[in-house]
Amino acid sequence: MEMATFPKPLLASNFFSAASSSLSFIGLKRVRAVLWMRLWFKGLLWLVCSSIQTTKLFCMSPIKLFHFHIICVLFGVALLSSFKNFSFASTTWLTVWGKRQSFQPISAFDVPFSLSLIISSF
Repeated sequence: MEMATFPKPLLASNFFSAASSSLSFIGLKRVRAVLWMRLWFKGLLWLVCSSIQTTKLFCMSPIKLFHFHIICVLFGVALLSSFKNFSFASTTWLTVWGKRQSFQPISAFDVPFSLSLIISSF
């Protein structure tokens, strides 16, 4: 009778060799970028949903809000076309956006300085 074999757990000695292979690093970078893309998309959905409920939250007219949505979409398309810079750009943008006060007014072209640098680098 043959016994079932289970994969051996990674030990400290062979974990480094497994984790240091180039394929595992590429896989980790892809997973990280996909997670940041998901977070950026959730932020954009929050912006759209909250703007549909009321425009008083942003203290801006619907036209300016529409322009701001276009800027967000173009930002996402630019980042998706340059996949390797996505995690850095969305991290910076979401960090700055999350620290805003809800009553602080914004304009249609109020983007953080780091975001402007990233967009100008394309």
